[in-house]
Amino acid sequence: MTLHKWVVGFVLAVIMVSALFVNALLFSSRNFQFNLAQMAPATNGVISVDHLLETDAQIDAIQKESADQRGGLIQIERQLSTISAETEAEETRINTARAEIAGDVATIEARTGEPVAESAALLDAPALQGRIQALAARPNLPPA
Repeated sequence: MTLHKWVVGFVLAVIMVSALFVNALLFSSRNFQFNLAQMAPATNGVISVDHLLETDAQIDAIQKESADQRGGLIQIERQLSTISAETEAEETRINTARAEIAGDVATIEARTGEPVAESAALLDAPALQGRIQALAARPNLPPA
């Protein structure tokens, strides 16, 4: 008798779990259908598989038509990012060189008694050129 009760209990448990699963599936599908009807009232919540397949075929055709353009665009974007990285590296190298030149000019100005520019200043090319020319115009500037 105990085996019989266990089997009946097991079968009832399987039936209840199955009923809960089917109920959850039906609720989810009705909820989806309601939301679809809210978003696209013309569909009345019904999806046409034929229309979906037709739309999928159109999407595939558009992707095939635009594949060359998208590939070219990706290639251009890669070239642009490479050029941008190279430009940033060159700007960094130029700024480093300017800073070194400005430091050297400041050192020479300090040794000659010229007033040294206070800001890291005058790192731009015209200002550095003016400072260098002022030092070069100074008479009796020792070569050291």
